[in-house]
Amino acid sequence: MLTMEEADRRVANGAELLDRLDADVAKLDPGKEEIWDTVIDESRLDLSRDEDCILGQLYGGYEFGVKAMHNFGMRDPVECGFELSYSLYEATAERVEAEYAVLTQAWSRLILARREAA
Repeated sequence: MLTMEEADRRVANGAELLDRLDADVAKLDPGKEEIWDTVIDESRLDLSRDEDCILGQLYGGYEFGVKAMHNFGMRDPVECGFELSYSLYEATAERVEAEYAVLTQAWSRLILARREAA
C-alpha cells in the first residue's frame, strides 16, 4: 500500500520537474507568468482521472503530459507522483482507488502549501 510518506517523496520529485520546466519556459518566454501550481484547479484534482490529474490539467490529458515530461527528461511517471507503481491487473479496485486518493492528497497538500507560502 502506498504510504503518505512515499507519496510525498514522489510528489516532491514531480513538483521539482515541473518547477524546472517552468523555469526553462520562462527563459524562452520572459512574459510567461503562470506557474504550474497556480493553474491547477485543486477542486477537481483527481490523480485517477486522466483529465483531472496534474498532467491532465496542464496538458489537456495524462498521455499528452507524459509525452511532454518524457521530452523534458522524466524517466518514470511513478517516481514523479503522476502514476501508480503496479499493473492494474495485480491490484484490487479498492487498492487502486485508495492509492490514487493518497497520491491526490499528497499533491493537494503540496499545492495548498505553496499557495499559502506565496
